[in-house]
Amino acid sequence: MTIMRQAIFLTLLFVLSVMSPLAAAATTETQFKDGSTSYEHTFSQKGTGPAGVITMPIGANVQSATFNLFGDASTTTYTNFTTDSHYGGAGDQDYTSSNAGSPSPFTTARRDNFEVNSQTVSLKGNPTELTPRFSSTSSVATLGSAHLNTTGQFVALSDQGYTSPTKKFADLTAASNTPWSYTGVVVPINSSEIHVIRYSSQYITNAPASIMRIDASTGAYLGTASYNTGTCGTSATRSIHDADVYNGDVYTAHYSYYMVNKWEVGWNAAGTQVQWQCKTSYNYQYPNYITGVDFDDATGKMYVSVYDTSAQNHYLKEVNPASPTVVTGTWLMTSTSYYYDHGAGLSVSMPNVMYNIYYMNTDYKSTHYHFTMTSGLLSSQGERVMPGGGHYGMVDTDDHKVMFSCHWTSTSYCNQGLRKIHTYGDGAHHDVRSSSLTTQMIVGQTTSIPRAVNTIDVDGIFGSFPTGTSVRLDVSNDGGTTWKAGSVGQKVTFTNAGTSIKWRATLNGSASKTPVLGDVVLSYTTNYQSSGWYYAYQYIGSSASSVIAATVDWNETRPAGTSITVNVGHKTSSSSCGTGGSGVQSYTSPNTTKSMTGTSYYFCVRIMLSTSSTSVTPSITDLSIALHSNAPLQPGLNIDGQSAWKRASSAGALIGPATVTSQQSGNTLLQKLNDAIPNTGSGTVDIPIELTSESAGKLSIESFEITYTMQTTNLDLMVPEGEILHERITPYEVVSRHVIGEA
Repeated sequence: MTIMRQAIFLTLLFVLSVMSPLAAAATTETQFKDGSTSYEHTFSQKGTGPAGVITMPIGANVQSATFNLFGDASTTTYTNFTTDSHYGGAGDQDYTSSNAGSPSPFTTARRDNFEVNSQTVSLKGNPTELTPRFSSTSSVATLGSAHLNTTGQFVALSDQGYTSPTKKFADLTAASNTPWSYTGVVVPINSSEIHVIRYSSQYITNAPASIMRIDASTGAYLGTASYNTGTCGTSATRSIHDADVYNGDVYTAHYSYYMVNKWEVGWNAAGTQVQWQCKTSYNYQYPNYITGVDFDDATGKMYVSVYDTSAQNHYLKEVNPASPTVVTGTWLMTSTSYYYDHGAGLSVSMPNVMYNIYYMNTDYKSTHYHFTMTSGLLSSQGERVMPGGGHYGMVDTDDHKVMFSCHWTSTSYCNQGLRKIHTYGDGAHHDVRSSSLTTQMIVGQTTSIPRAVNTIDVDGIFGSFPTGTSVRLDVSNDGGTTWKAGSVGQKVTFTNAGTSIKWRATLNGSASKTPVLGDVVLSYTTNYQSSGWYYAYQYIGSSASSVIAATVDWNETRPAGTSITVNVGHKTSSSSCGTGGSGVQSYTSPNTTKSMTGTSYYFCVRIMLSTSSTSVTPSITDLSIALHSNAPLQPGLNIDGQSAWKRASSAGALIGPATVTSQQSGNTLLQKLNDAIPNTGSGTVDIPIELTSESAGKLSIESFEITYTMQTTNLDLMVPEGEILHERITPYEVVSRHVIGEA
């Protein structure tokens, strides 16, 4: 009986040892069988990649498992915004372009209420213009021995014959019975009569409704003049952007027809009506859109201004007066981005040139661009946005003035009033006189502003600068303690902000020549537009895009109360890349990756800046878009040939890290590992690990951890041959061999 009890005890001990619980102590495996700890596979299509095998002891019981994965695109292309032109060019003009100025692959771009400077984009400021005008002796604080002419409004080393282009003469107001509407070019026919071309709508491509005759002294309405196009054809009255009166004839510039027409103006044969009679047409052919025409009264040389749509450039061209289609000289003046930002007026009084661009599709303003010719080179003197609204034409008079009128019929555009003919100086240096003074510094008055600024824009240094003369300009934002040199078009930046703006100019000449300073145009900004945007796009057709994710990065300044958003993606029905609909992702933080899907016609980007306080603006620079193609979709893990984890299709492609742990729901890591480990036997077992993907891309295991404990495992049971294990008095022996688990 005792022996039987011993046998029963041994049997129970054997059974209990097999069923003993796992030990608290555990082992962690971090290597594949070959000693490696990571694996990367590049999928060319949907498939499986063998990562390696993990060797585990038989009888191991896996307690936890972690796989650190990383997904990446097998193809990445970059679009980097690295120049001002990538954002639409330096400055704050609203912009539209369909040329190669945008970074590849974008072909067309547009912006609104943005300013670009040194590859940095910010909200467009609402600048305040600051000009001395030289209209009184108090215009300057220190004059020295220089001469201030308050009639011509200029400063020079001696008195000169000159009228500043910023000098505004009294407006001529047309009588109330004048049938005023949309106005075109204003033509001072002679000293007693002014003709104003009138249209029935804003579109001057149509024939004029009439030519109004205005008394040059009183503004009285004198009736209308008729026109006879003769052999010039009906186009002779259309798209008139400028005119000039020379030797009694009127020359008109025709934008859409690439032409200049020559007219004779006088009374008809019956003496009953003033008539325009077209005599000759000069065709410059496409793509030369004629935007201005003028004779230099001092030399008799003829000039036309041309907008070349193929290059989006505005050119000044000298032509032969006897054969005006023969070009004898060409100079680039400026460039614009949008077809409907029209060149519309030219005034040439060498060495000075003045050119008008009417931004009819953006802010409906006119900007006058000023240039000077020195040794055959045309250089900029700056620009000035004109008050009073956009206008067509800039026709000079015999007494060194230019005339024009606001095109629109509403005071919301024509904020200086309707039925007004505006007159300014033409900037002609018509009487050059010698000087006994060769140099002088002039210091302007101090202007106090309500909010501190650390930048001052030098918009213009207007005047006449004969060869061998010069003007140096310095500006200060602290009342003259700190001075910095400024040149035309420069944004002068100071270390510290200040509230006292001051300027000084040093005039350098000789005994025979003096520079003439007609005006200094400065501007400063203390508040900004509340929002602005830029977008660019590429037409890609209706095929599905291979791009599955995008990483968007930039550098920024983001004051409190401001926001920055960058949209990138695909749009089916719109190229402006606005939010809403599928295919476009919004990025509000730099260095962010998001998945991207969509079948569309346009690939696009949109930058949006906004501020709730117009005293500050956000800014963005170094925008970079990385487009990822062929990144793994629905990446997964197979253990021993069985799926243990697969990323949901709704999560998109995997770009970046992903950690899969057995503690997470949605995977069977523990089950598949333990299923692969036998409970009986000796030695170890190799468990294959595989990566899977439903698409092309790169997928890697960066590291893994598998933690396990050992169970009690029966290796074998030796029973003597011939023995029958049943209850009996005679003893017998059974030998069991096993590994005791970590209990």
